[in-house]
Amino acid sequence: MTRSMNPSMARMFLTTVFGMTVLAAFVLVATFDQGAQASIAPTLTGADLLAEITAPAAN
Repeated sequence: MTRSMNPSMARMFLTTVFGMTVLAAFVLVATFDQGAQASIAPTLTGADLLAEITAPAAN
């Protein structure tokens, strides 16, 4: 994938992929880890968040 790109484009691409991976890992940990969950939103569980995301829009 990155072999056919010029070096600066490949570096930007890989940096973006790495950043999104770190962000996704942080979101997953914050959602499902009980300690982080208690500090972020005590009343919102991972199941509640999943239901909010997958529920059809109200309008």
